[in-house]
Amino acid sequence: MASFAAGSTNTEENANGDFYDLKFSSNKYFKVEKIEKMRYHHGQLEFFVTWTVGGQTWEPIRCFPWGVEHLMIQEFKTNNKKRWDQVMKQKEKAEENMGI
Repeated sequence: MASFAAGSTNTEENANGDFYDLKFSSNKYFKVEKIEKMRYHHGQLEFFVTWTVGGQTWEPIRCFPWGVEHLMIQEFKTNNKKRWDQVMKQKEKAEENMGI
């Protein structure tokens, strides 16, 4: 499986009009095929991404343009309502405990 090291994030359109969802340190853009899972980990939302080029990685919410409004995240939320609610409840509880 491919391993990706996250760098700055962007959405960029290539010559074919395709939008790439995340930018990596190699200055190449890769397209998200699917979001498989989500978790609240070390104080942030993370999503387990399957890439069209192969491989899977956990990516923090900051890597997605438009945050939770990102189309792929909204699709995950719709298809995985129970998991979404569990993780969001965990996030809220952790933030309450930290006084946020």
